[in-house]
Amino acid sequence: SAVGSTTWMSGITWNGSLYVATGRSGACATSPDGITWTNRTGLASAGVVGYFVNVCYGNSIFVAVDTDGKCATSTNGISWTIQTIPAGGYLDVIWSGSIFVAAGNTGICATSSNGTSWTQQTGLYSVVGATNMNAIVWNGTIFVVVDDTGKCATSPNGVTWTLRTSFATYFGSNSAYGVVWTGTSFIAIGLPSPGCVSSTDGITWTAE
Repeated sequence: SAVGSTTWMSGITWNGSLYVATGRSGACATSPDGITWTNRTGLASAGVVGYFVNVCYGNSIFVAVDTDGKCATSTNGISWTIQTIPAGGYLDVIWSGSIFVAAGNTGICATSSNGTSWTQQTGLYSVVGATNMNAIVWNGTIFVVVDDTGKCATSPNGVTWTLRTSFATYFGSNSAYGVVWTGTSFIAIGLPSPGCVSSTDGITWTAE
């Protein structure tokens, strides 16, 4: 494989012509078709080498963040430039069409319009506390973030956040690992059983 069979890959994104996948210790690979992959060392060379590295695409650039509090940008997925981001361990990053939002450990949240200049936002921490925000997604109207203690919060702008208590009905104080938008609903997965819930608005959740 391009990055080695034992490398833990934690993020992947698509820009319309290229996939970029990222993983532990700065692992990075690119592919035009999702089948043939090429190892890329530029992300690690830029210093983004955390335990988790996630990536998204927007505003004509790839943006990668890691759990060591590093951020880097790239126009081609090959050469990466380190950027300054507020201190914290980042687990995920998403582009809304107008703003990047990165979230992660102990309720950290930062926003950027261009991927290079970042502003820390305390609104998320104020509603979820010092928990690890495992995943964030955007559906065209709101951001939804889920954490490792059964919490879910939504935001229209990445700045002001609202806790959604129906989510905890299913996850209790357990971890939600990921959340996606299908085009019609949000799907979140985690522990314990049922382990999968859905919502059309990010507010009211139902077991699947």
